[in-house]
Amino acid sequence: MPNTNLLDGCTAEHYVYNGGSNGSSVELYKIIGGGHTWPGAYPIGPTCQDFSASEKIWLFFRKYKLNQFVGVDNIKNYSDLSMYPNPSDQSITIEGDDILFVSIVDVNGKEVIATKQKQINISMLAKGVYAVVIVSEKSRVTKKLIKI
Repeated sequence: MPNTNLLDGCTAEHYVYNGGSNGSSVELYKIIGGGHTWPGAYPIGPTCQDFSASEKIWLFFRKYKLNQFVGVDNIKNYSDLSMYPNPSDQSITIEGDDILFVSIVDVNGKEVIATKQKQINISMLAKGVYAVVIVSEKSRVTKKLIKI
């Protein structure tokens, strides 16, 4: 890449690897002489100013569509797993076949309930938002639970 800022003490190299499945590619920006900083951001120590990392990331991702590399047929439909009522203050019910286990996780990532039951008492949980991970033989889905 052109060294457009001679005062930053850094240079950048750009590598493109084409020929992936369905026209995919991978790009690498290698910073030489830079610190652990974001290229193009306000310089804190040695920060490459030859390009904006935010702009390059956007230019890369806007080339692709979300389902371009995974066909719609390959995306599993999780409608067979459900949870209700939500919000709830006392209990929730999990519906679906072949449920292996259910894990309820708080906002800090701590598992607060782990069970194989489909009817789950949540009355002891503090009010707030939780993630409910439902695992069956065929799928795994995470749902948001609001405890009121």
